[in-house]
Amino acid sequence: MTIPPNSVKRSPNSWWYAICALLFLIPACIGGYIFFHQIFHLTDSLVQVVVPGSAELKFDRPGVKTIFLEQESVVNGRVYATSGPISGLNCSVRSQDGASIGLRRPAASTSYTLQGRAGKSALEFSVPAAGTYHFECGYEQGQSGPTVVAAVGSGVGTAIVVSLAGGFLGLGVGFAAGAIAFAVIYQMQRRNREAFLRSQATQPAG
Repeated sequence: MTIPPNSVKRSPNSWWYAICALLFLIPACIGGYIFFHQIFHLTDSLVQVVVPGSAELKFDRPGVKTIFLEQESVVNGRVYATSGPISGLNCSVRSQDGASIGLRRPAASTSYTLQGRAGKSALEFSVPAAGTYHFECGYEQGQSGPTVVAAVGSGVGTAIVVSLAGGFLGLGVGFAAGAIAFAVIYQMQRRNREAFLRSQATQPAG
């Protein structure tokens, strides 16, 4: 049986493979944007306090707040660096009516290193309501220690999770979409190429 040459469908042009690249790059770029945006704004919600010292901290919403001790930091143009262990530093948090807010060890350790800052979670506390709270840290009587920077706030752990999830999800979706498109185009080209070769083989000799 002779297969008319014009009945063989035209194979997708090789430029179609550019679509595969776009299907990979678009989600990957979106995921990359989410990752780097979250990372570079990781500490935006933290208020820095040089301790020993105190500060009035205003929280817009209740919830768990974390106290990070920064081994490396910059506050008002001054560089702080602490390489050794910090011992004997006591911190306290009180509401405006003088009620003490309990401090505890974080359930999970969180750390960050970026833009000249390196911190690690040391304590956490729960704020029962939005408002202003008095935060203070100092060494025990008769003890001395280095001046360090405490960064207080929330959202660091969430930002890390969102950045990682966004990056991996973007790469995963991009890889899957690009791989599926590549496989479809390749199979179409292969099938049409085989049909073309069969049509040539069945043509009568001239």
